[in-house]
Parts: sequence; C-alpha cells; structure tokens
Amino acid sequence: MKATFIYFLRKALPAFILFNFVTGGLMILIFHLWYPLWKFLLTQLLVSIFFYVTSAGFYAYTIKLGTISPTKFVNGYMILSIAKLLIYLLALLLCLYIFRSQLKMFLIQYMLNYLFFTIFEIILVTRALKKLQNNQPNTK
Repeated sequence: MKATFIYFLRKALPAFILFNFVTGGLMILIFHLWYPLWKFLLTQLLVSIFFYVTSAGFYAYTIKLGTISPTKFVNGYMILSIAKLLIYLLALLLCLYIFRSQLKMFLIQYMLNYLFFTIFEIILVTRALKKLQNNQPNTK
C-alpha cells in the first residue's frame, strides 16, 4: 500500500504544481485588492497540501480494495467514499471557522481543489484498476 501511496504522490506532483500556479495566479488577480498576498498563499498552500495528501491516501486504499473480490470492492469503495466526504466536510467546516475573514477566497480555493483532485484521482484509479483487471487471469 505504501508503494501505491508514493506512486500517486509522484504521478500527481507535476499536475499539482501546475494546478497551484494556474489557480494561484488567477486567484491573486481576482482577490489581490481585498486580501493580503501572504494570507492567500498560506490558505492556497494548506488547502492544496490537504487535498494532495488525502487524495494519495484514498487512492492507495482504493487500489488495495481493487485486489480483492468485486463485491467486497463495491462495498469497500462506498464506505471509503462516504468516509472521504465526511473528512472533507469536517475539514471544510473547521477551515471556514479558522478563515472567517477570507471566506469567499477560501471557498473558491476549496471548491477548485476538490474538483481538481477528485477528477485526477478518478482518472488514476480507473487506469490502475484496468491494469489490475488485465493482469488477472480469466477464471471463466
């Protein structure tokens, strides 16, 4: 499982850096009049690192689930998805409390990160599970 966690971190790093530069630049252009640059960069960095690490962890568990039987995979994936949503919701509520002064900026950053990392995670998980299926011998 550690190998799949590291694989996701390596695979996602270039996209993670590019995403942060693009969204960071756009957000600075939009919010530079209302918020100091250091506050923006701090929240962007914290939110992005949170999604980067949690996505890697969920990716590793999903791939681990993919090595077991299909019925157990479906049940495990549903439980994992619910756990992921609850963790993201708790993190959102906590951060909304902490970053009350820059609420709009934080919500936009959080939403963009959530969308990006969810899409990226789905793409990587789908590819990895297809590889696992192709490597398993047919039992028919």
